[in-house]
Amino acid sequence: MLPLLLSMALLTGSPQVRNAGNTVCPVTGFPVTNHLLYHTVEVQGIRYTVYDRWSAHQLKVWPEGYLDAEGRPLNAQATPCACPCCAREASAPPYPSHSK
Repeated sequence: MLPLLLSMALLTGSPQVRNAGNTVCPVTGFPVTNHLLYHTVEVQGIRYTVYDRWSAHQLKVWPEGYLDAEGRPLNAQATPCACPCCAREASAPPYPSHSK
């Protein structure tokens, strides 16, 4: 009886969550290349990888500020900084070490 109930639970499980596959945090713009080291958050049935807990909270609370209507990050087309030590947007203010 128990195997029957378990198989029924697996067949009628929750809706599938799609992985966004993003390589840049939608909130901070920092790269999130190793998905095991960073946080994940589910928003509108899509799982995003974000840089830290604060970014996860921000994306969960205010998704329309960071995602378009289809669920793509607004900063997905951002031009990265030309500096090899960071992946910031070109419009972002430089780090203090870069202003020398």
